[in-house]
Amino acid sequence: MPETKNKDDFLLAGVYDFFSLKERKPQKQQEKKFLFLSSFFCRLNWKPNFLSCLALFLVILAGGFILRGFPELAGICIAGSWFFTFYDGIYARNTAAESRFGGLFNDLINLLCDFFLLTPLIISAIFSVSYFLALMLLWLLALYITLLFCRSYLADIMKVRKVYGFFGRTELWWLFIIGVLFKLLPLAVMVSAFLLLLAVLQLGYRAVILYASEPRVHPKEKNSRTAKTRKRKTK
Repeated sequence: MPETKNKDDFLLAGVYDFFSLKERKPQKQQEKKFLFLSSFFCRLNWKPNFLSCLALFLVILAGGFILRGFPELAGICIAGSWFFTFYDGIYARNTAAESRFGGLFNDLINLLCDFFLLTPLIISAIFSVSYFLALMLLWLLALYITLLFCRSYLADIMKVRKVYGFFGRTELWWLFIIGVLFKLLPLAVMVSAFLLLLAVLQLGYRAVILYASEPRVHPKEKNSRTAKTRKRKTK
């Protein structure tokens, strides 16, 4: 009879897979669901970079609604901004409009959207005398910047473009969407800060392990190698 695995083994495997680091790759089967929407935007002659700019406009509009005291409209604009930042890469791949400039522009727009999402929330918390919430948002911003640095460092080590863990930008944005729409922003900020702290600790631990396991080259050997390469180039 074939051996049956224990339920605890499946549970541990699922937990390990959930907390493991992965390289985010485009899933063709999932992106085929957006072909109808891609054909619609293609008929409108919209470019992927235009969708990114539209996402930035929506998050700036959401910041204005937050400062004016319209959380429902702000939540809708934040959800629309997240969708366009998520969909612009899929639209570029579906229409074969990928480029190196587009990838860099998309990363820049994502950073600006994150900044314009957190900044109005911090300002509104300060003006409403919610100093604890403002400090939590500043702590969250510091954790998010640290997470981005850890991801870029691990991507360089692992020779991949981007590294993602169990908690990232999508999960963070959806927590904020729920918090703004249902007026549960302090709870969303606390949960996000806790999960971001776990993600930073996970990435930091993995970065230390990979850095310690890298082979070290003695300075004399390194200088001799560079001298040999110079000689080869001169020849």
